[in-house]
Amino acid sequence: MNNSVQPRQNKKILIGGGAAVAVLLLAIIALAVTNGSRSGDSTPSALSVQSATAAATATMTATVEEPAPSTRTRTPLPPKPPARPNDLNAVLAAMSGELRQAVGGSCKPFWSPDAEEPKFQCTIAPTDPLVVGVTREGREVTAYVSIDPYPARTVRTWRLDDDPIIERGSSTAQIDAGKFTSAAAVNADSGLSVKARTFTSKETAQTFLERAQLLPTADGAKPAPPAALPKATKDLNAVLAVMPAPLRQAVSCTQAESISKRRESEGIGEFTCKIRSEDMLVTGLMALSYVSFVVYIEPNPPGYDPRNSSNPGELVERPNAVAKVHLISDGTADIRYLNSTTGLYIYALSGFANRDAAVTFLNRAGL
Repeated sequence: MNNSVQPRQNKKILIGGGAAVAVLLLAIIALAVTNGSRSGDSTPSALSVQSATAAATATMTATVEEPAPSTRTRTPLPPKPPARPNDLNAVLAAMSGELRQAVGGSCKPFWSPDAEEPKFQCTIAPTDPLVVGVTREGREVTAYVSIDPYPARTVRTWRLDDDPIIERGSSTAQIDAGKFTSAAAVNADSGLSVKARTFTSKETAQTFLERAQLLPTADGAKPAPPAALPKATKDLNAVLAVMPAPLRQAVSCTQAESISKRRESEGIGEFTCKIRSEDMLVTGLMALSYVSFVVYIEPNPPGYDPRNSSNPGELVERPNAVAKVHLISDGTADIRYLNSTTGLYIYALSGFANRDAAVTFLNRAGL
């Protein structure tokens, strides 16, 4: 008789194995005791108990077996991307020549708590061709640059946001047209990541990305250079020369007593001009007995366009120019004016009886 246990193809684990075996063991022993009692011996023999125990052990051995090995296989993790140098020299090397020249030697280490890679903070001057005409109030642009080790993951994260993304070739950009429009771009090949803000609109943010070659143009052509801008000047005659004739003939101007630090640092001269109250330009329009304003040549007109920060209902638009007519709490109105071609900028022109009076003045003065 062959007592060896043959291997089974389908091995099973007895549910509740421990409890079931214990119950089975007790049942076999009880049966043995009962049989012993029926044979006339009131005390079960040691042999009966021993046999019952052996039988229970054999049953347990035959029933509780090793589980079958799992047939599931683990999905291998994707290989890590090749390590990229991530010092400042590597970041600068990944930039276009235009962007590298624009940041110059301004880049400094920048620590960010959520960054997985070293970042650097760079600045671009408001007069640099990359940002002329695209930033608010001619501000310098702060750019945060790095080598992103996982550019594909960054793009997947952007897709979860509400802000639209632009994909061209190996470059992807995201533009957030919020209060201070920001732009971000990452290149899948080099890993170069750039984030910057304070643009005037979604369109100007995209213009910056294209000028810096962080995003190819839609047609693949090189982006057009910014339009020629007016030159800063401290010469009153140069300012008077760009005024419309009706206004130039009515004003008397002198050097302003004070000037903003920004304009002083950029070589801009400010002048205070006055108009006689009996002059035909202002007759019947003023709530005050005098008329004065400050004027200068703005070398970066797009950055100071009143449309950037005005209620559309306050604007009076002309070819190449725009005026903001703002109502004061006392019902009077003041004017802020900019000519985007000549750079003529007028502000603090106040005291008009109402909005209609201010608009009439603009028409009379040729503004």
